[in-house]
Amino acid sequence: DDDDHDDDHDDDPDLARSLDGCYVAVKLVDRRKIDRGRDAFRNMLCTQREKEALMALNRVKSPFIVRLYGTFATSMYYGFVMYMCANRDLCNAILNLPGDHKRLTTNQSAYYMACIVEALHQMHKLGWAHRDVKPENIIIDHTHTPKLIDFGCASPLQNYQQQGDTNFVGTPQYMAPEAIANKVERRDMVDFWALGCCLHFFATGLHLFDGPSEFMVMCKIEKFECEIDSKCPAECKELIERLVVMDPQKRLGCRHGAQDLRHHHFFKNAQIDFSHLTSMSPPVLPTFKR
Repeated sequence: DDDDHDDDHDDDPDLARSLDGCYVAVKLVDRRKIDRGRDAFRNMLCTQREKEALMALNRVKSPFIVRLYGTFATSMYYGFVMYMCANRDLCNAILNLPGDHKRLTTNQSAYYMACIVEALHQMHKLGWAHRDVKPENIIIDHTHTPKLIDFGCASPLQNYQQQGDTNFVGTPQYMAPEAIANKVERRDMVDFWALGCCLHFFATGLHLFDGPSEFMVMCKIEKFECEIDSKCPAECKELIERLVVMDPQKRLGCRHGAQDLRHHHFFKNAQIDFSHLTSMSPPVLPTFKR
């Protein structure tokens, strides 16, 4: 319906024509949450930053980050047109593995971790933090390559203080203690904490921090009440203990960012070659479409 379109907000009038015949994913943001309501300004800020982050990341064309094709607006929605990943997210894939072993092997965990390390390396290099890294935000495409998605919590690493801005964002099970306290000095460190929590989930199928409510989960994080599950392989445990560190200044990645993780022996032992990561054969989990 032409009456629904607001041409002033269409970023690419040739978008539909250029994508003719292609399958895409469309993320819709309800304009009512942006144009009015108690959190309208904050929601607008998140939507704007998601667009800015994705447009910046398009320049590097990382195979491990979902690609934005364009945006559009109607009277009811803002839309993001993106690359469509045919398979499910990594969280659901792990939980739906056959049998009782709802977890990845160490080598599978190392591959997925390496891909997300590379995605975060590109993000941080361009001056952005994701701030909601979790298995649910890692989608597997038809070639079985993982891609980081959902940049609604993304934020610049520098000069980010704006009205309505906050560091209290993310998913409780993966939030760093400084984010819960809303006292973040380096936003990239929040992503590395979340990576450690992701690795625990990959290796065990369980959250490192869990509880009956989101509030209880955050209380456990603030008190650092956690115990790495006994099913977690020793190689994974050692890296988790380097990433899930209360003091962000002592967290792996603090000195040289993703480069610190690339040099960790966890990846070397799994024969991960970061310089040839795109040519490696990805794992094909039974729960992924073939």
